[in-house]
Amino acid sequence: MSTAAVQTVNDESQLATPKACLSRIAQVRRRWAWLRRTLAVSTLAVWLTGTLTAAVLLDAWIRGPRWWRALLLAMLGTSIALVLRRSIITLWKNLSFDSAALLIEKTYPDLRGRLVTAVQLADASRRAGSGVSADLYGRVRAAAETAAPQLAPKTVVPGTSIVRKCAAAWVGVAMVLAVAGFNRESASIGVRRVLLPWAQVNWPKRTYIHVSSLSERVVRGGTLILIGRVTGAVPSNGTLCVRAGRSPADRAYFEIEQTGDFRVQYRPVMQDLEVWLEIGDNTTSPSRVVMIPPPEIVAIRTECTFPEYTRLPPLQTEDGNVQAIFGTQLRLVVTASKAITDGRLAWEDGTSAQMTLTPVPGAEATFVVRNSQSYRVHLTDADGFHNPDPVIYRIEMTDNQYPQFDRVMPSIDRRATPTAVLPISAEIGDDYGAAMVTLLYRKGAATDTGRVELPLSKSGKRAAVQYNWQLEPLDLKPGDSLTWWIEARDEGEHAAQHDWPVSRPRRVKIMSEVELARALSDELEQLMDKLSQLESLQAECAEAVGRIASAEQPGQSTAVQERTRAEKWRQDRLARTAGQLAESIGRVADDYAASRIGQQERWLRLQSTAERLARLGGTDMPAIVLALEDALNSIRGEQPPATQPTEAR
Repeated sequence: MSTAAVQTVNDESQLATPKACLSRIAQVRRRWAWLRRTLAVSTLAVWLTGTLTAAVLLDAWIRGPRWWRALLLAMLGTSIALVLRRSIITLWKNLSFDSAALLIEKTYPDLRGRLVTAVQLADASRRAGSGVSADLYGRVRAAAETAAPQLAPKTVVPGTSIVRKCAAAWVGVAMVLAVAGFNRESASIGVRRVLLPWAQVNWPKRTYIHVSSLSERVVRGGTLILIGRVTGAVPSNGTLCVRAGRSPADRAYFEIEQTGDFRVQYRPVMQDLEVWLEIGDNTTSPSRVVMIPPPEIVAIRTECTFPEYTRLPPLQTEDGNVQAIFGTQLRLVVTASKAITDGRLAWEDGTSAQMTLTPVPGAEATFVVRNSQSYRVHLTDADGFHNPDPVIYRIEMTDNQYPQFDRVMPSIDRRATPTAVLPISAEIGDDYGAAMVTLLYRKGAATDTGRVELPLSKSGKRAAVQYNWQLEPLDLKPGDSLTWWIEARDEGEHAAQHDWPVSRPRRVKIMSEVELARALSDELEQLMDKLSQLESLQAECAEAVGRIASAEQPGQSTAVQERTRAEKWRQDRLARTAGQLAESIGRVADDYAASRIGQQERWLRLQSTAERLARLGGTDMPAIVLALEDALNSIRGEQPPATQPTEAR
């Protein structure tokens, strides 16, 4: 029965509305509603907090992408909807009036039947329909009204368990909020990631990457080096991602030490790159690495200034490989592809030399050639990069050769008087020309050496010396001996330190004029006898060869051929013997000429003897004849004609 219906009852005391009962029923209903709704709110709060916390923890563990977070939000919404439908809405419903009255009667058995009856019969229509008299209604109402003040809503609707449940729920919520308060940043990130899956919100990384060294400028073909340390959750390996332009990124895996330190190398770097690291759940921001071209040698020029004694003009070549004589000054000029801050010459022996920078990008160095060796040119630019794999250049040093004796006359030991004039001639070859020729001599067993500077009758690479050495100033005595040799020098420096070259020593035996004349006469007589024998043998050989040639017929026997060869060999041997005899006669003539002894008739005899030797078959004697004519002219006091030096073979 509603309150409005009760209020229509007559004002008579027996028909009055049971206000006290209605008031207690209303209190019970309000307490019921308050407790149930408090429980509903607590349940909703603890469920929402729990599911949201579970979703945040699950996302923190998986750390999935946006679709994963959207799925979590959908699951969270579904869970809340189920709770609202099955629990919250049920708890939110009100307790009906009759149900509240029955609940009171159930709590207070003494009122059983009275409270409900009084409330229901308060409605006139119900009372009329039930046939209850006013007196009966009045007694029931009076009994109910009398007991109503004793009714306690807390007893009818006890709330201890509900309050405990609510308190437990809010304690749990408070604990979650406290934890979230201590981890405000993480809680904020987790809630935003779950409730706003489309937002760009990321969890704090478990792995922290600290890059301490990154080569932002790398020389072309060089090595990119990254050095750093990982803290937090340290995995055993990481990934280096390298991207050139718009091409897909290359991935290279590297190991991480247990301490978290790592060192990554990537080569070769041939263009600009973007690099980043992926380690654990963390990724560094892309860093740009610029490829720097190294300095390179564009051109190399060598300027050679040769020593003065070579009389060679300066030479310039567009090459680093040089062949130069010892003592040559080289100026090396290097042109670089870019501005450089340092240039050095690195020699093969491990030493180095600083180069001077030039206004045109490059460097230069000046040095003197002292030996043959290789070198490299190291260039350094402003970034500290060097030219990779420098080219090896070679300096080949050519030694300044010592003079060489091509011919020295006399070539044999001689005999002479103390007043003799010994003709000395020499031909000397040198790569750049001899400068000085010295006659050195030593008398007997003496240790002192005399020196006579000989004039050069012809200078250049083929120098000639002609000198008449007068022995009279040496105060020689018959029986003495004189040893002489020639020393040749040039003007240049020499890489190797040796004595200057000298000719083979020759010996002059000093004899009195009488002893020398007698000895020469005896030798000449012996030579004349040998010459007569040679002439006879030569005639016989010529006759034998003529007979063989006249008797020669086609198809001759082997014996005839052998005889012919034997006769020809015999003739050649005679010719060689004649040559040896001519040399002996020449020596006798030279001794006569040097000591200026003998009569004119003897010289004429020597000349005719030489002519006889020249007529021997196969013998070439013009030189002996000319030598005898020169000696004869010298006896007569005539100046011999100048002769040309013989070229070295």
